[in-house]
Amino acid sequence: MTFEEFDKIQKDTFLECAAMSITKGKEYSRTADRFANFKRIAEKNKKNTPLDVCHILLSKHLDSIDSFVENGRVFSEEKIHGRIVDAIVYLTLLDGLIVEKEKSSDFTKLESVKK
Repeated sequence: MTFEEFDKIQKDTFLECAAMSITKGKEYSRTADRFANFKRIAEKNKKNTPLDVCHILLSKHLDSIDSFVENGRVFSEEKIHGRIVDAIVYLTLLDGLIVEKEKSSDFTKLESVKK
């Protein structure tokens, strides 16, 4: 594969990630807080932080990618590309939660629930 071919794949994937992040983000968040779904789930669990929740959901997609690498196929209707896009989006969400954690004392308070 040439650099140009790969660059197109990468650009198209990033555009797909951005589009999915906007649409699914609104569906999952349901508020102005982009991370509301992670916070709701963490609050319901009482043992996990929003960062933990995001990491768990990311791990689900990584497990699926691991299975594809090991078996050379997926076992459902969703193509592996979709799992890769999901993982990229969750990595950016994880990064955003980390940035928020570094800036916000509210996140630190939620983390104390885990301890």
